[in-house]
Amino acid sequence: MRVAVLCNTAEEGEFLREDIAYADDAIANAQRIARTFDSCGHRAETIMVRRATLEKQLLQLKGRIDVVFNLTESVGLGLVLRVIKKLEEFNIPYAGANYHGHLLTSNKLRMKRVLVAHNIPTPTFK
Repeated sequence: MRVAVLCNTAEEGEFLREDIAYADDAIANAQRIARTFDSCGHRAETIMVRRATLEKQLLQLKGRIDVVFNLTESVGLGLVLRVIKKLEEFNIPYAGANYHGHLLTSNKLRMKRVLVAHNIPTPTFK
């Protein structure tokens, strides 16, 4: 299987200076995941996503990879959701929640309201 593991720098994710180490750790995790795929006999590559060239980067994957692992991170989900939307638009297979699922589950208040509306017990909140 041919796998692309997407990640991004703190700058691309618009992280605050104090969160740069978090973004660096996410990049290291993406590289470890790619190496693990390789060690299992698959062909994996880590791709550093850039906002300015995102569409071109993703289109270059089409037909060249079998699945994308989207490990992009961003403040406010802007980059993450844009990546998912483009993967869907370009019909590129990826692991994880679709655009609407990611949007819903990434908003704790919205998710809490959905659970409560379906009578699923959740702790109280303010």
